[in-house]
Amino acid sequence: MLREAEIEYVLLAGYLRLVRLPRGYEGRFVNIHPALLPSFGGAGMYGRRVHEAVLAHGCKVSGCTVHVVDDEYDRGPILVQRTCEVRDDDTPETLAKRVFEQECIAYPEAVRALIEGRVRVEGRRAVVMAREGA
Repeated sequence: MLREAEIEYVLLAGYLRLVRLPRGYEGRFVNIHPALLPSFGGAGMYGRRVHEAVLAHGCKVSGCTVHVVDDEYDRGPILVQRTCEVRDDDTPETLAKRVFEQECIAYPEAVRALIEGRVRVEGRRAVVMAREGA
């Protein structure tokens, strides 16, 4: 169906299931995670659980990661990461709000780089080239 519809990229928004990538679509599925991968990722790490874990570990920063989807949870090459401060009085909800603000910046940034052809995946690394004139 993807080929028939001429779909170039599949953009997931915090998709929680392991995806079986169709042949020819490796590197063309993208997801976002509410933490700085590779920390606090993997099966069962989503939503409030992520923010609770960040707080329990005493992290000073958190953030989000936009990544290429591969055949493991939250392990694909990283496209964009953005950070925010973890405050001493944070709750999972207050931290989640600040992380979400960064997600709203990071995801469009990553998608723009993809559609502009500025992403090159080299093994486990994604190289995102700067915009011309930037």
